[in-house]
Amino acid sequence: MEKIFEIEERFPETKDIKVNGLLIWPVYRIALRFLLLKSSSQASPAHSPIKRMLGRLYRQLRCLLEAANQLFSSKWSGRYDYVIFSNELERKKLGDKTIDKLATGLIEGLEGQRVLLVNYPGAMMKKETSQLSHPYVVDGGLIWRVAYFLMGASLKTSEADRQLIDKIVTTYNLPEDGMNDLAFFFKKVKVLSFLMKRWKPKAVFTCCYTYSAEIYVARQQGIQTVELQHGIISPLHPGYESRFKAGDTFTADSLLSFGENSIKDLSGNVVNLKNTRPVGNFYLEQVFEEPLDPEILAAVDGYESSVCVPTDYFTEEELVSFVVKLARRR
Repeated sequence: MEKIFEIEERFPETKDIKVNGLLIWPVYRIALRFLLLKSSSQASPAHSPIKRMLGRLYRQLRCLLEAANQLFSSKWSGRYDYVIFSNELERKKLGDKTIDKLATGLIEGLEGQRVLLVNYPGAMMKKETSQLSHPYVVDGGLIWRVAYFLMGASLKTSEADRQLIDKIVTTYNLPEDGMNDLAFFFKKVKVLSFLMKRWKPKAVFTCCYTYSAEIYVARQQGIQTVELQHGIISPLHPGYESRFKAGDTFTADSLLSFGENSIKDLSGNVVNLKNTRPVGNFYLEQVFEEPLDPEILAAVDGYESSVCVPTDYFTEEELVSFVVKLARRR
């Protein structure tokens, strides 16, 4: 069972944790989940803590300088009908062009409307936003960097809630308590509130359940919010399921899913099932129209069967090792 579900069952009072007056559990549980994944990952760090810290500082400074080039761009200050928050992990090469596998189809469907695509950096890569042909693309790294360098956000919580947080951290042997993530959330809210008032969109689209600040700010300003399904949705995924009713504060008004099967087994504690619409998968439709990649065909040539295994940052090494062991049994 996912540790987050275990925490919710073991400590049901977590749903009442308040920080700065907000019932923050829907946001905090995401931060805790990544801490749990990080602490359980068997991948060993490639560098010493000092080298990792210096590398992180270097990347922060480099990204700040890169993002500063856009600071006075008219794209940041214009008015838009719609704003889409996506990231580099959704960037895919398709034939001779680069697309966002979630946003590109949506932008094409909104032809004639002024649409801004905010492209956040990915965890493991750095690609130039100029690769995308859409005229209104900005580097979301600027939002992160401005928020990162804002003065520290004050976090106010009760003594009872603080003790509960400490108990969870101790029980699950977490490396930290996730308060830095909550501080970043509140700083990001300040930056996004300023920007959203300038953009004044009719609706905001997000590509992931982790975009709590974007949804919160849009809701505060009376803007419709829509989440785009980006991967697997299931009752086992804590991004889409909880033991508690999450409420509307950090949850999108609607979800555009790949199909009806994606949501059929959800409880509705996180996803608003009444406002879920199956719209298909634009990217797969485009892939099916393209000829198969010769490199992939060459790699699987001679094998009886081939299997595609999706991975993510925290499980990649273990999954690859597992797949290699299975392959050797054949």
